[in-house]
Amino acid sequence: MSAQTVARRRKSAPVKQEVVALAAPENIVLPYDENLLERCRTQWQFGDWQSLALLDRETIQHHPDRAKLALLAAAGAFQVGSRELARQFIQLAKDWGCGNKLMLKILAAGVHNSLGRAAAQSGNPVRALRHFEDSIRLGSPSADTRLITQARTGEQFSQLGLTAKFGALAQSRAAPAMRDIPAPYKSSGAAGKAPISVEAFYSEREGDRAASLMGLREFLRGCAAAQELPEMAWVAVAHRNKPYHFAHFAGDYIPSKMAEKSQFYESPYLNLLARLHEPGKLIVDGGANIGNHSVFFAGAMGAPVIAFEPQPHNYAILLANVHLNHLERLVDARDVAIGAHTGHIELAQVLAGNYGAFSADADLLKKTAAADSGVPRFGATLSTLDAELTDCRSKVSIIKLDLEGMELAALQGATGIITDSMPVIAVECFTRSVFQKVKEFLAAFDYFVIDSTNATPTFIFLSRKNPGHQEKLSRYLEQSSVGKFAANKSFNEVAE
Repeated sequence: MSAQTVARRRKSAPVKQEVVALAAPENIVLPYDENLLERCRTQWQFGDWQSLALLDRETIQHHPDRAKLALLAAAGAFQVGSRELARQFIQLAKDWGCGNKLMLKILAAGVHNSLGRAAAQSGNPVRALRHFEDSIRLGSPSADTRLITQARTGEQFSQLGLTAKFGALAQSRAAPAMRDIPAPYKSSGAAGKAPISVEAFYSEREGDRAASLMGLREFLRGCAAAQELPEMAWVAVAHRNKPYHFAHFAGDYIPSKMAEKSQFYESPYLNLLARLHEPGKLIVDGGANIGNHSVFFAGAMGAPVIAFEPQPHNYAILLANVHLNHLERLVDARDVAIGAHTGHIELAQVLAGNYGAFSADADLLKKTAAADSGVPRFGATLSTLDAELTDCRSKVSIIKLDLEGMELAALQGATGIITDSMPVIAVECFTRSVFQKVKEFLAAFDYFVIDSTNATPTFIFLSRKNPGHQEKLSRYLEQSSVGKFAANKSFNEVAE
């Protein structure tokens, strides 16, 4: 993986080949990914066939639900036209004990999906909707059929290039507002339209990607007060063999770190949050920057995300990266700052060369170049998490906050969510005194720290009142202990 710019211990005994470490230890420290099945189910429900088809035997063979995973991989492979790969996964599913009844249901559901796509292409969207609904009823009978059918239909129409023609029909059949998943993301700054040409970015024609980035730069010129903008660049990372792409300012700190290892920034931290996530609930990304964390949460974990990024340029790039990774239906991006109350706020860049470092924290600004009146400043709408998430206060799995000194204020504005959802809370704390204040605030809600991570100290809090957190803590401690030996072949050897 590269970043390109447009104009920035142990001895072990030999063991059989199938008993191997789980790939890059820094990326994956678990014997298997406990969220994989839930993520793949979500991908199947949404009709993200390409992601399912990217599953491989090495990824799933040690998973306790490997038979179901192989079946879902086969479903994805059939839909993308990889019939030989699909047959291989069907055989694996049989070999690993998949029941005939389940297999027939998923395969029949796939037939309905194919018939739905054919109906849409022939100009009969109503028939297509019926087939997509029948597919969901067969393959996922316990799901909210209306909600999932909306998501499936929208995704299939998008894959077929029919969103503009039939998208309104899919929305009209959905009816009530979603509460488990935020509404398909809408943006006030870009009116929901991608600020980058996704088609040109992925075009194989020479010069098209450069042109798409130039177009994004021109868009950014109109986002805020005039100032000299860096050139645009792009970086690609991979997680479990699936690529993700990001546009960014050339020379920006976080993308440069992504390029160094071809992986998401703060990857160990993200994998920790993936272990603690409660499938079916949403994740709050406070301080989303250009979308590194949001894209991981939505793309790699399959979780719905509400992302907050008030800086105009970063917000536009966040939107671009959501579109580049085809995550519009999972990421709700909002150009709003979050704090203890609603109103207006002024922010400034506090670290040169780091376009994610914007703050209104007075103490932090005094210690940096932002105290200089020449440093660009901008105004932003200030809101609270409780106000922003009125309809889903009990549906939050994780609150992640990286707000350059405003984390405590954001927590003070989220007491309703903390009380109703009892989510995992991940908070960046620059100093011990800040950590102490956050700790004392959360202690009133019976929260406690379980771990810390990242270059800038970031602390993970769980709730004693949440029954699921006790189980997660026990599992986390065990898996962390066992995971230290993921690369030790002797430890991982199994009896024949």
